[in-house]
Amino acid sequence: MNIFRTVLSVALPILALSACAPAATGTTTGSAVVLTHRETLEAKPGSTTFVKVLYPAEAFATEAEIDGLLAIDFQSRRAGEVQDINRPVSWARLGTEDLEPGWDVKLHTASLLRDIQDTRDHSSSVTVRFYDYFTATYSVTVPATAKPGRELLFLEVTDSRGKPVPVTLNVKVI
Repeated sequence: MNIFRTVLSVALPILALSACAPAATGTTTGSAVVLTHRETLEAKPGSTTFVKVLYPAEAFATEAEIDGLLAIDFQSRRAGEVQDINRPVSWARLGTEDLEPGWDVKLHTASLLRDIQDTRDHSSSVTVRFYDYFTATYSVTVPATAKPGRELLFLEVTDSRGKPVPVTLNVKVI
Protein backbone atom coordinates (compact mmCIF):
# COMPACT_ATOMS: atom_id res chain seq x y z
CA MET A 1 0.00 0.00 0.00
CA ASN A 2 2.86 2.41 0.82
CA ILE A 3 4.52 1.67 -2.52
CA PHE A 4 1.25 2.51 -4.30
CA ARG A 5 1.02 5.87 -2.47
CA THR A 6 4.66 6.66 -3.23
CA VAL A 7 4.27 5.87 -6.93
CA LEU A 8 1.02 7.82 -7.04
CA SER A 9 2.53 10.83 -5.26
CA VAL A 10 5.35 10.96 -7.82
CA ALA A 11 3.36 10.06 -10.94
CA LEU A 12 0.40 12.43 -10.49
CA PRO A 13 2.44 15.67 -10.42
CA ILE A 14 4.44 14.51 -13.44
CA LEU A 15 1.25 13.74 -15.36
CA ALA A 16 -0.24 17.08 -14.37
CA LEU A 17 2.85 18.96 -15.54
CA SER A 18 3.06 17.04 -18.81
CA ALA A 19 -0.41 18.31 -19.71
CA CYS A 20 1.08 21.82 -19.63
CA ALA A 21 3.90 21.00 -22.04
CA PRO A 22 3.84 23.04 -25.24
CA ALA A 23 3.03 21.35 -28.54
CA ALA A 24 6.05 20.38 -30.62
CA THR A 25 6.98 23.01 -33.19
CA GLY A 26 5.06 22.57 -36.43
CA THR A 27 2.36 20.26 -35.07
CA THR A 28 -0.45 22.87 -34.83
CA THR A 29 -1.27 26.29 -36.28
CA GLY A 30 -0.35 27.79 -32.89
CA SER A 31 3.08 26.16 -32.89
CA ALA A 32 3.84 26.59 -36.59
CA VAL A 33 7.42 26.77 -37.83
CA VAL A 34 8.01 30.44 -38.77
CA LEU A 35 9.99 31.10 -41.96
CA THR A 36 10.58 33.94 -44.37
CA HIS A 37 9.56 33.27 -47.97
CA ARG A 38 13.21 32.53 -48.83
CA GLU A 39 13.82 29.91 -46.12
CA THR A 40 13.36 26.15 -46.39
CA LEU A 41 10.95 23.97 -44.44
CA GLU A 42 12.39 20.64 -43.26
CA ALA A 43 9.89 17.77 -43.07
CA LYS A 44 9.87 13.99 -42.93
CA PRO A 45 8.11 11.66 -45.38
CA GLY A 46 4.54 10.94 -44.28
CA SER A 47 4.40 13.98 -41.98
CA THR A 48 2.18 17.04 -41.85
CA THR A 49 3.91 20.22 -40.70
CA PHE A 50 2.37 23.62 -40.00
CA VAL A 51 4.45 26.52 -41.28
CA LYS A 52 3.87 30.28 -41.06
CA VAL A 53 5.55 32.03 -43.98
CA LEU A 54 6.30 35.77 -43.99
CA TYR A 55 6.06 37.51 -47.37
CA PRO A 56 6.56 41.21 -48.21
CA ALA A 57 3.13 42.78 -47.62
CA GLU A 58 3.35 44.90 -50.78
CA ALA A 59 3.11 41.75 -52.91
CA PHE A 60 -0.41 41.12 -51.58
CA ALA A 61 -1.95 44.51 -50.73
CA THR A 62 -1.58 48.16 -51.65
CA GLU A 63 0.25 50.56 -49.34
CA ALA A 64 -3.06 52.29 -48.55
CA GLU A 65 -4.68 48.95 -47.59
CA ILE A 66 -1.70 48.01 -45.42
CA ASP A 67 -1.62 51.37 -43.63
CA GLY A 68 -5.41 51.31 -43.20
CA LEU A 69 -5.40 47.88 -41.55
CA LEU A 70 -2.18 48.31 -39.60
CA ALA A 71 -2.51 51.80 -38.11
CA ILE A 72 -0.03 52.21 -35.25
CA ASP A 73 -1.46 52.88 -31.79
CA PHE A 74 1.28 54.93 -30.15
CA GLN A 75 -0.52 54.73 -26.78
CA SER A 76 -0.50 50.92 -26.71
CA ARG A 77 2.91 50.06 -25.29
CA ARG A 78 4.58 47.28 -23.37
CA ALA A 79 7.82 48.15 -21.56
CA GLY A 80 7.90 51.41 -23.53
CA GLU A 81 7.72 49.69 -26.92
CA VAL A 82 4.89 50.18 -29.43
CA GLN A 83 3.27 46.78 -30.03
CA ASP A 84 3.12 44.70 -33.22
CA ILE A 85 -0.15 44.83 -35.15
CA ASN A 86 -1.58 41.65 -36.68
CA ARG A 87 -4.88 41.67 -38.59
CA PRO A 88 -6.47 38.62 -40.21
CA VAL A 89 -7.51 38.97 -43.86
CA SER A 90 -10.34 37.09 -45.52
CA TRP A 91 -9.37 37.63 -49.15
CA ALA A 92 -6.44 35.17 -49.32
CA ARG A 93 -7.15 31.92 -51.18
CA LEU A 94 -4.72 29.13 -52.02
CA GLY A 95 -4.23 27.49 -55.41
CA THR A 96 -2.33 24.18 -55.52
CA GLU A 97 -2.99 22.86 -59.04
CA ASP A 98 0.69 22.16 -59.80
CA LEU A 99 1.49 19.93 -56.81
CA GLU A 100 3.05 16.53 -57.39
CA PRO A 101 0.82 13.55 -56.47
CA GLY A 102 0.79 12.81 -52.74
CA TRP A 103 1.72 16.33 -51.67
CA ASP A 104 -0.94 18.44 -49.95
CA VAL A 105 -0.90 22.07 -48.85
CA LYS A 106 -3.77 23.85 -47.10
CA LEU A 107 -4.02 27.52 -46.11
CA HIS A 108 -5.25 27.83 -42.51
CA THR A 109 -4.79 31.53 -41.67
CA ALA A 110 -3.67 34.66 -43.46
CA SER A 111 -2.96 38.08 -42.02
CA LEU A 112 -1.16 41.37 -42.42
CA LEU A 113 1.51 41.97 -39.77
CA ARG A 114 3.29 45.18 -38.83
CA ASP A 115 6.35 43.86 -37.03
CA ILE A 116 7.64 46.69 -34.79
CA GLN A 117 11.43 46.59 -34.59
CA ASP A 118 12.22 49.66 -32.51
CA THR A 119 10.50 52.53 -30.67
CA ARG A 120 12.34 55.78 -29.91
CA ASP A 121 10.89 58.66 -27.93
CA HIS A 122 12.01 62.17 -28.80
CA SER A 123 11.02 65.39 -27.04
CA SER A 124 8.00 66.01 -29.27
CA SER A 125 7.63 62.83 -31.33
CA VAL A 126 7.96 59.06 -31.43
CA THR A 127 9.92 57.20 -34.10
CA VAL A 128 8.94 53.62 -34.88
CA ARG A 129 10.87 51.28 -37.17
CA PHE A 130 8.87 48.37 -38.59
CA TYR A 131 8.47 45.79 -41.35
CA ASP A 132 5.14 44.92 -42.97
CA TYR A 133 4.41 41.29 -43.84
CA PHE A 134 1.67 39.20 -45.33
CA THR A 135 1.66 35.96 -43.32
CA ALA A 136 0.23 32.66 -44.46
CA THR A 137 -0.01 29.61 -42.20
CA TYR A 138 -0.07 26.39 -44.19
CA SER A 139 -0.19 22.72 -43.36
CA VAL A 140 2.20 20.83 -45.63
CA THR A 141 1.77 17.08 -46.01
CA VAL A 142 4.73 15.20 -47.44
CA PRO A 143 3.93 11.88 -49.15
CA ALA A 144 5.17 8.80 -47.28
CA THR A 145 7.04 7.78 -50.44
CA ALA A 146 8.97 11.07 -50.75
CA LYS A 147 12.72 10.65 -51.14
CA PRO A 148 15.18 12.81 -49.18
CA GLY A 149 16.05 16.00 -51.03
CA ARG A 150 14.62 19.37 -52.00
CA GLU A 151 11.15 19.96 -53.40
CA LEU A 152 9.79 23.22 -54.74
CA LEU A 153 6.04 23.56 -54.23
CA PHE A 154 4.59 26.06 -56.68
CA LEU A 155 1.50 27.70 -55.18
CA GLU A 156 -0.71 30.70 -55.81
CA VAL A 157 -2.22 32.91 -53.12
CA THR A 158 -4.75 35.57 -54.06
CA ASP A 159 -3.99 39.16 -53.18
CA SER A 160 -6.42 41.77 -51.84
CA ARG A 161 -7.74 42.39 -55.38
CA GLY A 162 -8.39 38.68 -56.01
CA LYS A 163 -5.43 38.24 -58.36
CA PRO A 164 -3.20 35.16 -57.95
CA VAL A 165 0.32 35.79 -56.68
CA PRO A 166 2.76 32.94 -57.45
CA VAL A 167 4.70 31.78 -54.38
CA THR A 168 7.17 28.95 -53.96
CA LEU A 169 7.44 26.89 -50.80
CA ASN A 170 10.88 25.30 -50.45
CA VAL A 171 10.75 21.93 -48.68
CA LYS A 172 13.70 19.75 -47.74
CA VAL A 173 12.60 16.16 -47.17
CA ILE A 174 14.83 14.72 -44.44
